[in-house]
Amino acid sequence: LRLLGYLTDKANAWISYYEHTPEKAHLLRALETFTLADQLVDIIRFESTTFQSKLFWREQSASLYMKAVKTCYRLGQPEEAFHFLEKNKALLLLEDLTQEKAKEHAQLPFSLSEREFVLRRDIHLAEEALTGSAPNPSLTDSLREVVYDSKRTYEQFIDSLETSFPSYHAYKQSLPLLSFDTAQAILQRDNSSLIHYLLDDEEGYGIFMNAQRQHFFQLPNVPEVHQLITALRTALSRPFYSVEDRESYHELAHKLYTRLFPEDILLSETKKLTVIPDHRLHQVPFETLVSSSGSDDYLVRQLEINYAYSLSFRTENEKRHRSPANRFIGFAPIRFADTTLTDLSRSREEVAQISDWFAGDYRYEDQANKENFMRSAKDYHMLHLSTHANAGTSSPWIAFRADKLSLEELYATPNEADLVVLSACNTSVGELKVGEGVMSLARGFMRSGARSVVSTLWSANEKSTNTILMDFYSNLKEGETKSAALHHAKQSYLENHSGVEASPYYWAAPVLIGNTDVLKVRPAPKWMNPFLFLLLVSFVVGLIFLVKRMRHHD
Repeated sequence: LRLLGYLTDKANAWISYYEHTPEKAHLLRALETFTLADQLVDIIRFESTTFQSKLFWREQSASLYMKAVKTCYRLGQPEEAFHFLEKNKALLLLEDLTQEKAKEHAQLPFSLSEREFVLRRDIHLAEEALTGSAPNPSLTDSLREVVYDSKRTYEQFIDSLETSFPSYHAYKQSLPLLSFDTAQAILQRDNSSLIHYLLDDEEGYGIFMNAQRQHFFQLPNVPEVHQLITALRTALSRPFYSVEDRESYHELAHKLYTRLFPEDILLSETKKLTVIPDHRLHQVPFETLVSSSGSDDYLVRQLEINYAYSLSFRTENEKRHRSPANRFIGFAPIRFADTTLTDLSRSREEVAQISDWFAGDYRYEDQANKENFMRSAKDYHMLHLSTHANAGTSSPWIAFRADKLSLEELYATPNEADLVVLSACNTSVGELKVGEGVMSLARGFMRSGARSVVSTLWSANEKSTNTILMDFYSNLKEGETKSAALHHAKQSYLENHSGVEASPYYWAAPVLIGNTDVLKVRPAPKWMNPFLFLLLVSFVVGLIFLVKRMRHHD
């Protein structure tokens, strides 16, 4: 920590020299020093074996990356800035993914790979028990010992792996961060654009880029941006009950739009936009921003918008090998042992219809329990959970029939899903960790294996969310990409609703995070429809009977 402080102070000194004597050489030396500090943080983080210690170093490095990006802005070097933007986003997700790939690369025996996973899971669960323990000193001390012992066991096991499998150690330390040029190539392939943000309480920067151009910009008046986000979140938490509510929101959403999208950005040139948010921008559904003053010209009418934790993580996560045996499974507890949770009467029909479309399985009521989910999560291409969830003041959780699955338990529940849909409230909400992102259920599913997640930014309305998600699945069934399917579902909702029901509160909560492609698994063929299947069986039986009768007459 002392060495990191020294390097940061040295870089700050070069910046001070520049502000006193504006010579480019001073900024270049500052950038060189920030690069050295970044490399030091990597070494320290790799030596940290637990999630909490890694988060600590992510927090310590956040201000370093902000100053490095600011230096790049002064130098007019978006390519260098892109590196630091990516380093400040979901790096621990990328690190976990790289560690899993390292096991495959080193060809670790299954028993050792499973042992590593179990030991890491034990640490998470022990830390969760410690965090949620009652204020009993003897119990707390006992739990601390459990956490300490779990960490020591894990460290010793990792040391033995690194000795016996040196390629494992080498591979897991080679984080595959994308370069600026590679990012542009990906955007060209996808025919899309990207907007990448970095901000703290006082200042912020962004890069808008596609295959043809890039625009590196500074956010104006960041304290005001935070105020606008707070006001926007308040306005989105309820419907518009009057013309004044709607007009007030449109003015607010347009004002925030002008702060986040400089005039030099030509959104008219793109139809598909990936947003990589930062800080409180994780709370903003960009589809609800308004591009023209005095109108309801929501961005959802113009752009197909999706989200990513970082472009490096999304790209590497898309390459991950997934081979589950089954297509789809849906969970619908409908009623809950926790009587504070209301019944979800629509969830049975929702899950049944999707299961029919994709020739899948379902678990209702008592079968929709935590044990069944944890046991089967890794066996399906698509997971759909129609239930309750919340982030609150404690760890995020998602409800099953008799109990709840915490975020820490989710980390320890591997899946191989191409798509996870969380038809529940607040599944993109959680504690904001500086330099890393929001600790939400959506992130938890990504960390445990999902390629993409549809999650919600607030307490979603059951009826409207059901309508949008059913259209989303219908669009997927017709072969649309995940991003286009959700985009068109929201557009359809707006086209078919007016007045109060057209408020963003009803349609903007679900967002797509991660991979945007067409589903890896195809929907069930039309002959799988039960009515058509029975008709086909009847026809075949009738044909057999007719042939036998004709032979009898012969």
